[in-house]
Amino acid sequence: MAPDHDSMRARGTAHRPLTANKNVHSSTHGGRVRTHNAVSLLTATRPNPFSPPTPAPTPQPLMPEPGPSSSGSTSTHLRNLPSSAIDSLLISTLPHLTHAQLVHLASILPACHKRDFLADLPPEIALHILSFVDDVGTLARAGRVSRTWRLLVNDDAPWKIMCARRGFETCESAIAEKKNDIKPLGSIFAGRRHVRDNSWEGKESTRRPTQPFQAQQSFSYRKHFKSAHLTESNWRHSGRLLRSHRSQDADVVACLAMDDQWIVVGLANSRVHVFSASTGVLARTLIGHETGVWSLWLVSKGGGGLDREHRNATSAESVWSSEPQEDNSGASTPPSLRTEVGASSPTSPISSSSGSSTSSGNLPFQSVFDSLRPLPGESNGIAAEDGDPSARQSDPCNASRGWGQANALVVSGGCDKQIRVWDIKSGYCLYVLRGHRSTVRCMKMFHGRPIAVSGGRDHTLRVWDIQKGTLLRTLEGHTDSVRCLDVFGNQVVSGSYDCTVRLWNVDTGECLRVFNGHYHQVYTVAFDGERIASGGLDTTVRIWSASTGTCLALLQGHKELVCQLQLSSRTNTVITGSVDGRIIIFSIAPADEQGVEAGYHIMARVPAHISSVTGLQFDDRPGGRWLVSGGTDGRVQLWEFAAGSNSPSRGNHGVQTLSGNSIPYGCGGEIRLVRDLTEPCEGLWKVAFRGDQAVICCLRSGRTVIEIWSFRPVEEDL
Repeated sequence: MAPDHDSMRARGTAHRPLTANKNVHSSTHGGRVRTHNAVSLLTATRPNPFSPPTPAPTPQPLMPEPGPSSSGSTSTHLRNLPSSAIDSLLISTLPHLTHAQLVHLASILPACHKRDFLADLPPEIALHILSFVDDVGTLARAGRVSRTWRLLVNDDAPWKIMCARRGFETCESAIAEKKNDIKPLGSIFAGRRHVRDNSWEGKESTRRPTQPFQAQQSFSYRKHFKSAHLTESNWRHSGRLLRSHRSQDADVVACLAMDDQWIVVGLANSRVHVFSASTGVLARTLIGHETGVWSLWLVSKGGGGLDREHRNATSAESVWSSEPQEDNSGASTPPSLRTEVGASSPTSPISSSSGSSTSSGNLPFQSVFDSLRPLPGESNGIAAEDGDPSARQSDPCNASRGWGQANALVVSGGCDKQIRVWDIKSGYCLYVLRGHRSTVRCMKMFHGRPIAVSGGRDHTLRVWDIQKGTLLRTLEGHTDSVRCLDVFGNQVVSGSYDCTVRLWNVDTGECLRVFNGHYHQVYTVAFDGERIASGGLDTTVRIWSASTGTCLALLQGHKELVCQLQLSSRTNTVITGSVDGRIIIFSIAPADEQGVEAGYHIMARVPAHISSVTGLQFDDRPGGRWLVSGGTDGRVQLWEFAAGSNSPSRGNHGVQTLSGNSIPYGCGGEIRLVRDLTEPCEGLWKVAFRGDQAVICCLRSGRTVIEIWSFRPVEEDL
């Protein structure tokens, strides 16, 4: 049988090595064709049956790929091991690590030791720890450590303590009422008739004023601290000139009063100008006096009313109206305005130092002395703990709290022997009170009571009910002009050119004490309910006890007339300014437990001005003591006073006590000039400041200029 060549050829082909046809390349060179194998396959697709089998590799254990799953299982395994096993593992592993690995391990070990102790503690304890941070920058940087620290720092607790430590603590309800009281001037004066004065030009500052920051609905101590801190920084470095009002001639500014809403200026040309404290705009001019206005007082709107017992008193009117009454022109006042000030109500003004139900916490007015709460355990020096608003020092800005009336009032007196009561909102003159026989030289009002006391050159003091426009009684006893007054509770202190100081009870008209000791005219007095400070032409300042009538100390240091004086009960200091240009701060701290009379000494003395000191005001807030002074040299200066030790060092003798021993005084404190508040002028009439605003009445280029400055931070800065 013939072999099948085709099948044999197929089987032979199957046993020959294969060559890929696609790897065969043909090229023509010199007329010949050459065939090249580019790639030869070393192994066939099928195993060679004639070659021995290849042994299989030894199987290896499967190792997991390094990754999150393996590290997680290792961490879980380590956590399950006992502490001794982990220690043994570390001891056996460390010798096998390289130097680079050991260096890396040393770099990460300190981070492993760190712990967020505030996050691990309860929030109450963490906030208590933060309360010991007394630096603002440190507390602010702590909020950038982590989210937990930021939540703790943003809490109100540490900032409330920081506010109290820096003297920024204030009453929440007063802030809320202050916010509610701010209204546009258009809504305030809409539909009211008033007199415009074209002799004054209101000039805005070169920098356009920005809308000031308004308090939010929810009170935050953190925001309050930031606002107060920026305000203090603006006092030190800069301020915004809200308005600069320039008169047509050199009108002498005789008196100045301001509260949180209004600024009132009395001029020697018989006019009274009223400015808005928030914008500095001239709101209106009160025209009615025939001659110069030498004294005025501003009564803030609102406040608390009198108690029910005195509201229903019917026989009190006959007791108070013992003086013959004159026509006070109250009949021409519109009935609506008389109702707003309470003139048509049967309220009696006999609200003495006991029985008032007024709460000082809900009053919109804040005095310079009581606008800030004292630190825990610190006495505020004001005997108003029983809730009586009148039992507090009078405001150096010549303003007082109202008794519940709807509108703010201005009480002014001058050379025309008249006292006028004005309604600021409408500009109407409510009453014209007549009784003085000469110029009304000074005036004070009680907090929360419609009682005004005026002193004149007719040697008398007169007590008025400005709510009803009646003269209550006349206080007689001085033999010369009454130059100065101060009130506290239901008592009034008067200083006269007859060289005496008298203490009166306005409820009974009785002269309680007569203080003799000055051998020249008395120009200024101050009263805190317990102590009376008086200064005059004899260049001395005397401290009197209101209860015993004795002279506690004779303070010396000035060389000429003492024309400016302020008594601070909070700090137990007396600040005086003189015609000699000096400012002296005396310590009047009470004697210590051993009875050593070392409390009376000079704490600081500085030659502030070249000539007479015409304006002086001291702000005795805890943690920060500002002093603003102005003189006839045309400079208005801001000073910072830091109290030192109360123990006087050995030095010159400036204070004498009743025993006749001279008490040496040393520095006891440091007074430092911060800056000039305004550009130098030709002369200064008056200067006053409250919180974040200041008013400067000066003479520039032969014209009287009233500058209203604001140190409140603008909204974009917050």
